[in-house]
Amino acid sequence: MPTAIEILPWNEKFATGIAVIDEQHRKLIALLNTLVVHLVFQSEAPEVDRIIHALKDYAAFHFETEEGIWHQHFQGDPWELSHQCAHAEFVDQIIRLNGEKSHKPLDEVIEGIVTFLTHWLAVHIIESDRRMAKAVLALPSGSSLEQAKKMADDEMSGTTRMLIETVMTMYDRLAIQTVRMTREIFKREQTELALRQTQQELRTSMDVAVAANLSKADFLAKISHDLRTPLARLRLETELSVVDPEARANMAADITQLDAIIGKFLEYARPGKAALENVVLKEIIDACLFSVRNRTDMRIKLELEDDLRVLADGVELGRVLSNLIENAGRYGKSVDTGLADLHIAARASGKWVLIRVRDHGIGVPTEQLPQLTKPFYRGEVARTAANGAGLGLAIVESTIARMGGSFGLNNSSSGGLVANIRLQRAETN
Repeated sequence: MPTAIEILPWNEKFATGIAVIDEQHRKLIALLNTLVVHLVFQSEAPEVDRIIHALKDYAAFHFETEEGIWHQHFQGDPWELSHQCAHAEFVDQIIRLNGEKSHKPLDEVIEGIVTFLTHWLAVHIIESDRRMAKAVLALPSGSSLEQAKKMADDEMSGTTRMLIETVMTMYDRLAIQTVRMTREIFKREQTELALRQTQQELRTSMDVAVAANLSKADFLAKISHDLRTPLARLRLETELSVVDPEARANMAADITQLDAIIGKFLEYARPGKAALENVVLKEIIDACLFSVRNRTDMRIKLELEDDLRVLADGVELGRVLSNLIENAGRYGKSVDTGLADLHIAARASGKWVLIRVRDHGIGVPTEQLPQLTKPFYRGEVARTAANGAGLGLAIVESTIARMGGSFGLNNSSSGGLVANIRLQRAETN
């Protein structure tokens, strides 16, 4: 941020040629520039009391010094009296501006001080102080006071004051407008800078997220290996060392269940999108049903076209459908028959394929439906009598989402729970 701005830069137009007077005028300009910096850049606002105190100090010291020099050479001349009146008016204006701080906003008070000082510096110093200084500097050459005043008048003709007043009237307006415009430009630049910083932070966050996903994927791959390798070894040792068939079967079942739970955790935590391919939906469903073909407690009705295709990860979609079929076998048995009647249907609808997996059980209370896809949620006991981690449907929903589809649940009007899957339709080869 700029630390200084010169609304009236010091140059020879302000210089009187009398060093002590010029030095004090420079200090007044420095104060003016400090106030302008605040108005333009909205920097920390100086206290009005401090500003007024500085102006009073200027008036007390400068006026005494300057009037002493003028009195030494003019001694009661009308020029000296006029100058003293101007100084008195300066003090009156400072008192007036100080009184405004109680009922005007800070920036308006400071703008008033800036306008007053700008006018004072241009009119009083250029027209009055320089005129008197020219006369004083002419005296050592042997000129009388009247001759020195005439020479100063010739250099500073009366039209100079009229010109200065006309120009300053316009300049007063232009100066404040310039300050306000520059302030708005600065605010816009600050906003743009903040926006760029936010964009950079977002890019950094995205880089961190990508790195985190890569790290997560690497971690999952390692943890999968570290968890499943001992299970495979345990399964082999069980088959080789356990003689009792029933004990061996029980241990194998425990290992299988543990492997399935590990698999569910890893599937739920898997990041990123699935790799999609053109797959025949019936082939995926047939493969899922192969494992339950000999179950006497499950009857399945299949309703779909032979060549209906979807864009999906075939392995992932198979796991999803197997999960839904397994749930139907556990929880979807009819109260009357004790059988799990399962209806799987699929149809094309525009660019989508809609898949419905419906059981004929007792369904789920409507208020619980939105909760079923939340991790570790388990519904009422009637549907959760079998063991389960409460991750199955959460995995189904996240897996379908990774494949660009959607998943939802509802109760059938004729009884039972309906799982609805929507996937992108693929072109028939």
